[in-house]
Amino acid sequence: MLFTHVKSDEIQGPHIDHVKCEKCNETGFRLWGKVKYLAFELMDVPMFVINKKYEFRCDCGHCQPPCLKPKQLRVLKRQMLPWTYFAAKHMGIVVLMLFAALTWNDYQQAREIEYQLVSEPKINDFYFVDYFAYDDKSNPKYRYTVLKATEVDEHNVTLQVGNIFNSRNGNARDQIKSDRAMLDGFFSKNSITLSRDELAAMVSNDTIYEVRRPKNLQIDGWIVIPPGKVEEYQHYVNPDNQEGIALYRGEDGYYRDYEGAFKAFTKAALADDAAGQLNLAEMYRDGLGTQQNDQKALQWFKAAADKDYSNALHEYEQLCARLNDCGSI
Repeated sequence: MLFTHVKSDEIQGPHIDHVKCEKCNETGFRLWGKVKYLAFELMDVPMFVINKKYEFRCDCGHCQPPCLKPKQLRVLKRQMLPWTYFAAKHMGIVVLMLFAALTWNDYQQAREIEYQLVSEPKINDFYFVDYFAYDDKSNPKYRYTVLKATEVDEHNVTLQVGNIFNSRNGNARDQIKSDRAMLDGFFSKNSITLSRDELAAMVSNDTIYEVRRPKNLQIDGWIVIPPGKVEEYQHYVNPDNQEGIALYRGEDGYYRDYEGAFKAFTKAALADDAAGQLNLAEMYRDGLGTQQNDQKALQWFKAAADKDYSNALHEYEQLCARLNDCGSI
């Protein structure tokens, strides 16, 4: 067997004083055991016992059959080679079985994920396929390629066919490593349309042997989806809110005017501007430009917080804590 070799242990057993050797007439025998087992070459980890042999030897080294009752002999053998010894000699096979069980469990979990992905396909899902099993008119020697979902509807999935075919079914990482899925020629112009049931059947019979969904544009660290065009961020500034700030501060050619600021913030808040809602809430809370009204302050703080506007939730919670009651807001 590859990476293994046969080893043997010779174990000294108990001494028996009342047995006489037939060859040298010396009294005194010892039970010896010889165990052969298979072990890994690396670190000599034992796998399993191949055979075991017992011998009676006198002190001069002569061997003869034991003159003991079978029950007595079994007791001596158990003393010399207890079950713990044999358990240790089967350590390797136990580890192999455990590794096989874990591998099988991982495989089953991976298959369950694949079935889930196939049951709910999405654009840009990758399918690693034995294309000859799908189309027996294709090249049987170079039969493994990649399919990518380009269109998905309620019943069908349209798949772009890879342009690179391999003679062996390498795993996903092997086929898309070095960001090769980003190359212009990686996918051909050909496409196929399959029903969802056909797609699921191809996974069941291993025509599709691996299904992967990119995460953050990547599969196993390799980019497979080109980043989309980043939209330029445009921050909308409500003119009424800006006017209210200028009036509140007495800037940009305005005299400080809290009532004017309150009116400008009200226009901005009613236009659903989060900044205007926050500023109007502060005017109600502080009683500037209007009569102080905590309930209306809470109402507008909450409206701004619902838009995740900076600091609005903190101000809302602070006012709630001070009032010890947010009412029906």
